[in-house]
Amino acid sequence: MSKNGPARQQYEHSLTDDFWRGIKRCRRASRRTLHLSDSFEVAAANSDGGAIDYDRSPSAGAFMVERRIRMAKFPHTKSFDTFDFAAQPSLNKALVLELARSEWIEQRRNVIALGPSGTGKTHAALALGLAACQKNHSVAFTTAAALVHDLMEARDERRLRSLQKHLASVKLLILDELGYVPFTAVGGELLFEVLSQRYERGSTLITSNLPFDEWTSVFGSERLTGALLDRLTHHVHILEMNGESFRLASSRKRQKAKGDYNMT
Repeated sequence: MSKNGPARQQYEHSLTDDFWRGIKRCRRASRRTLHLSDSFEVAAANSDGGAIDYDRSPSAGAFMVERRIRMAKFPHTKSFDTFDFAAQPSLNKALVLELARSEWIEQRRNVIALGPSGTGKTHAALALGLAACQKNHSVAFTTAAALVHDLMEARDERRLRSLQKHLASVKLLILDELGYVPFTAVGGELLFEVLSQRYERGSTLITSNLPFDEWTSVFGSERLTGALLDRLTHHVHILEMNGESFRLASSRKRQKAKGDYNMT
């Protein structure tokens, strides 16, 4: 039996209300979906190292820089504002300031800083790493000895591939203090594999107190060392830092100041 009269009108009115309520719910859901979509697009752009629109979201840009600095695991933060270029006349200041623009990372080139202990190699490496983070590049900082230890530990725990994948993915790998501790044959081979995987795929910055012809004493193999240097120096900037040790000079100043004080 069909509905008619007041009952039919009430029925149609009920259908109309339900229809418009449904439309409103769909609109609200659509707005939420668009909002979430925008959020995921921003997150995706940030996660893969894409550029951040600082004008649109300055707070998001600052957050990503801080996040990259934390993830780099710098032992401390250094910049070139506190670097004493006058104490290192052998260092090409113009080249260093050019490197601070981080274009060499986009070109997948390498940097090797050579010089005696205390001449500011680590300071320069940290400053270049900080500049890279500020340009939204992913960075990982470690000492050579610590990385070899981590690689051997990862191999023993069957997670070597995961660690290698992470090391290959960062835009800049900073390897500090190569040459202070010689590696075992296995350790040298593991480090060689990491650096070989990064060849022309990512930038590597190495600091060392040894000239290239003495790197064999670290890796223990002339063949391995030759193959490694061939890859590292194919696209490289060399920073020569052969001045006096900052720490030694600072110690001498303190002793002189103490002597002058005792004479008064």
